[in-house]
Amino acid sequence: MDVGDKFYKLTLDDKTYLSAAIYSVYHRKQSSVNFVVLHDAYTGKNLGMYAPGYGLKLD
Repeated sequence: MDVGDKFYKLTLDDKTYLSAAIYSVYHRKQSSVNFVVLHDAYTGKNLGMYAPGYGLKLD
């Protein structure tokens, strides 16, 4: 999932909630999805990941 400026401005709780919601959508469409990887939309750099049971982990 690519994220931009608006994501950076969110609180950690809001980033976690948004990541969980996006994971839920992907998982519903394809149940084999176990996590979501976050990338900076401008640089492509890996920012972290979200997985249920582990939560949001930012690099």
